[in-house]
Amino acid sequence: MLKILTNIEMKLLKEEKNVVSSLKNIVKCMFL
Repeated sequence: MLKILTNIEMKLLKEEKNVVSSLKNIVKCMFL
């Protein structure tokens, strides 16, 4: 159970990082 939870958390963290980076790119494009 714990391993599954940590795996899901890691996936969520990676997705969050991807979303944040994509948001930053969108903001950059808007200001450029």
